[in-house]
Amino acid sequence: MIQITIDAAGLGLTIDQLAAATADKESLHLAAAAAVEFAWDAHLEAHYKPKDEGQLDYWADVQRSLESTSSAEAGMVRVTQDFIELYYYGGTTTPGKSISSWTGKLTRALAKPSERVPVVDGRRIAPGRFREDHAELAFIRAMEGDVIGYLFEAIEDGLISRGRNKGKPRLRRAGPLMYTLMSRYTYPPDPGIIPPDAELSAAARQAVLDFLEVDT
Repeated sequence: MIQITIDAAGLGLTIDQLAAATADKESLHLAAAAAVEFAWDAHLEAHYKPKDEGQLDYWADVQRSLESTSSAEAGMVRVTQDFIELYYYGGTTTPGKSISSWTGKLTRALAKPSERVPVVDGRRIAPGRFREDHAELAFIRAMEGDVIGYLFEAIEDGLISRGRNKGKPRLRRAGPLMYTLMSRYTYPPDPGIIPPDAELSAAARQAVLDFLEVDT
């Protein structure tokens, strides 16, 4: 979760305006918070929702998770969508926390899709879904820092004749790179997820003045 706190005392109001605001500070803070929520939602719509076709659904979920509350002390606007802290503050994620669509077991690698991977319901599909709906994938091992290997579009080329996979189809790379498999992935911090302070302060201040029915 990431949160913005709004206090009417910090919005550059005059003494008389602040005095008028003390009668119902909870409602005043709620009006300010609602204006900030609206501005934040518009910011996400303009700058993040169209950023990557494969994450449309995620950023729509971020927008839907916006909520505003208030008390006599302050107004609060927060985003509660999963992993938003990772995008905002940055950090490293590792496998082993979910079930692989490929093996049905805990993940041993993170599959980073290429732009060629189809989008379904606003997200690029996982390798297991790709194999079911489109084509087989051939694994090519790599040892390049955090990169474990690659999955390329593939075709069947006979059967494996020896080893533990004897009798299974032999897959031959026959198409483009679809996924990069990684042992970890580091997200850089992205403070731009929250609109600039000046933009939010202006929205909150105007909402307070409207609430107090003050002409500007």
